[in-house]
Amino acid sequence: MTRLLISGVTSGLGKHLLSKAITSGWDVTTIVRSSEKSVEGCENLIADLSNSKDLDTLTASLKDRTFDHVVLNAACAKVGPFHLQTATDIDTVLRTNLHAPLRMVHALIPNNPRTKFTFMSSLSVHYPGTNYATYSVSKAAITQLYHALQIEYPLLPLLCLEFGGMKTGMHEKVGMKVNTTRFRDPKKVATKVFSAIQKKTGLRTLHTDWYVVRKIGVIMDGTKTRIRRWHGARSYNWRK
Repeated sequence: MTRLLISGVTSGLGKHLLSKAITSGWDVTTIVRSSEKSVEGCENLIADLSNSKDLDTLTASLKDRTFDHVVLNAACAKVGPFHLQTATDIDTVLRTNLHAPLRMVHALIPNNPRTKFTFMSSLSVHYPGTNYATYSVSKAAITQLYHALQIEYPLLPLLCLEFGGMKTGMHEKVGMKVNTTRFRDPKKVATKVFSAIQKKTGLRTLHTDWYVVRKIGVIMDGTKTRIRRWHGARSYNWRK
């Protein structure tokens, strides 16, 4: 039986991935924030990934565990002008999106030399904008973590997915006003992700339009950064 460890399963993409894993007969272990979030039929590890003590306890419990797949899906965001973000906002995003995956992979690698690790990144890595600086930084670091581990552990199967917009509810939850008309249905995305978890490695976007957007972002990185700086200097007064 395929053993899966997955975080971020209570909503959005993670909820649909969890459903597919259970339907496929996988032995699933979830990481959930509280006992109230526990999933029936799964082993549930209780940990708030933004809490250092919870993360210490979680990683200690993972050191002797083995899994076939580890999907690091949990994420959060805080939006608004960077200078108005609180220290707690910044710490919560970085601990959940970056520190927790780092610590979990660090704990698991010694006993899981052939485990497939799947990282969830974002196209915001290539298109940073106003009001979500910390989130973009956290996802850029996840992509770089994938690249670093790929070099350091060449036999370790790794998958890093850079996602475009999905109708997960995260934008509304954090108060970010965006037009989601062209955003993808996470249930449909989950079908491709679940297949990729089993069959693919490398840095992937899974959808052609996301791939094109990513390529344009990489090619035009220097140009668009200068344009954004120019536009930002003309349109935004950070003192207001």
